[in-house]
Amino acid sequence: MTEALLLAAALFSTMQFGHGRFVEGVETTVFAEGSAMLSDSTPGAAHLADLPAGLPVVILEASRNWCLVEVRSGFHLPAFARFTGWVEAEALAPVSLQTSGGLFQFGITGSDESGNPTGEARLHRDDGVVLSCPVDLRSFSEGGRVGHGIEASEVAADRLSDVETAIVLSFVYEACGYLNSDILIVATADRLVLGPAAGSVSEAGLFSHIESLVLPPGLDEENVVEIMTVQQGGTWEGDPGFVSLPDTSVIRYSWNGRFFDLEP
Repeated sequence: MTEALLLAAALFSTMQFGHGRFVEGVETTVFAEGSAMLSDSTPGAAHLADLPAGLPVVILEASRNWCLVEVRSGFHLPAFARFTGWVEAEALAPVSLQTSGGLFQFGITGSDESGNPTGEARLHRDDGVVLSCPVDLRSFSEGGRVGHGIEASEVAADRLSDVETAIVLSFVYEACGYLNSDILIVATADRLVLGPAAGSVSEAGLFSHIESLVLPPGLDEENVVEIMTVQQGGTWEGDPGFVSLPDTSVIRYSWNGRFFDLEP
């Protein structure tokens, strides 16, 4: 079963957003439809263009609130080839991925009544249809801002009925004690569905709780997704090494073609 773990999908991974900021020199896409491109990184700067959602851009400079981007040709605005300007960071997709089913994007869309950030996943299909679903970000934020690195990977879903595209959206912290999470998102002909999530956290010298998503074909059955959990523990004094705990477990979800059900 080990070979079925989703880490094998690293070939498709992207990382435009690390430690709460975009990474300079990488390509992402416009997330908010009609995003304003300005001549400077101030709200009162001259307006250069309104950019459509899904437009590829390259990050030339990045701060927490603004990005200097270069628009590349080959999408809706070929006349804007190698055009540069400033765009608010929240108008760009923290991660975007060209999949076999179309362009996948994840964006931060605002905040809820408690001030926690809210997000949305989208799949722009080649036929022009856009599928979307909300993503709960309460577990992936610091002080109201998403501070993780964010990645996306397309994974095989050959034995999930009616699933056309499967993506794992990952929130990654490079520090002990913070939650790292992989969320399965699948697209059918007419829906984008948020699936099971695997969360991992560890603290050096104390414990390790590692959850891994396991999908067909690694599982020898159809329409099932598992979360495999391995826990280890140790102590600060004496023997700091990790030892396996007896409560290693597997949680199973069944897929019915429309949503995932937790199996009893």
